[in-house]
Amino acid sequence: MRKHHMPDMKEGSINVTPLIDIVMCLIIFYMLAAQIGVEQGARPTDLPAGGKGQKIVDPSNTIYLNVEKEIETPVVWAMDQGQLKKFTLDRLVPFLQGARGKNPEFKAKIRANWDLPYHFIEPVLVACARANVKEYQFENEEGKPKPRGGGQPRSGG
Repeated sequence: MRKHHMPDMKEGSINVTPLIDIVMCLIIFYMLAAQIGVEQGARPTDLPAGGKGQKIVDPSNTIYLNVEKEIETPVVWAMDQGQLKKFTLDRLVPFLQGARGKNPEFKAKIRANWDLPYHFIEPVLVACARANVKEYQFENEEGKPKPRGGGQPRSGG
């Protein structure tokens, strides 16, 4: 009599390699999405009320310049190698030239409190021109109610 030999039974298992691939892709996606939000370098600012205008929608080629008043001179906060750093006017032009490099699409978004007088913002515009930044925009808040007093900047501190 011949004995029938049955093949060895293997326990069933699920191939998890595709699942791991998908999870890794999701992790990378969320890391990149989080990095884009961090790199902008927008500081908390009470932006002016906005009207009509054209938005810059090119975050990879845009640098945020946060203009603030320090004593009686403007200072600019901007992202430099992944860190938010403070720049005085004398260091702003070399910084912008280095950030721009040879990128012809380089743009700047200028952010300031609604009540910051223009003479603090003008030197930043001059620095952008000297650094050959061809396109810039003032950031504002759309739909924000206009400040009381006709929207005039407050004088003093």
